Amino acid sequence: MFGWKALHNGLAVNVNLAKRGLHIDQKCPRCGDANEALEHMLMTCADSRKAWYFSPLRIDVAQVNCGRFRDWVFELNHNNKDEEWWVLFWMMCWNIWVGRNAWVFDRKQRDFMSLIDKAVQGGMEYAAANTRKGKKDRVNEVDVRWKPPAEGTYKLNTDVALLGGNLIGMGGVVRDFEGDVVAAFCCRKEATNDVAVAEALSARLGVKDCH
Repeated sequence: MFGWKALHNGLAVNVNLAKRGLHIDQKCPRCGDANEALEHMLMTCADSRKAWYFSPLRIDVAQVNCGRFRDWVFELNHNNKDEEWWVLFWMMCWNIWVGRNAWVFDRKQRDFMSLIDKAVQGGMEYAAANTRKGKKDRVNEVDVRWKPPAEGTYKLNTDVALLGGNLIGMGGVVRDFEGDVVAAFCCRKEATNDVAVAEALSARLGVKDCH
């Protein structure tokens, strides 16, 4: 889910939050040298650059010619087909994001070496979990993919979580034909513990917000 959001520029970095109407300082909370767009956060911020360069992947972000993170990933995909490489790549992205959030919300600074260690550890845990599962225990994979709407139209996706009692969490996103997020919502409400009814309420709220 995190990877999908990153590829579609759906992470709540400061530039994206400002585009959604929040009156905030768009500067990077870690370095303060540039606005915190997705590419700055994951790629070009000083700690992110160091993490990529000193990681086992040995990526020099200074050599990247692509402007968008999504284009960078597609370019890397041409040269790297190994599953373990990509597991570590996404673990690196995830831990850069987690480290960023630790500073923003808890004022806890995580140096780039700790991000690398966490990413490597996560990759090892992922490999170990798959080994334990074994092929016989794997759930049959279903090819379910999000499909963009026709050009000039938008698609709304909603979801719900049962939080206990009659409290539910509802959320949704609206995307255009390129898959870019143009609107999002989330809220909590006392309603029902019936999943089908909760899903319907979330969908209704999404349609209402779209209007």
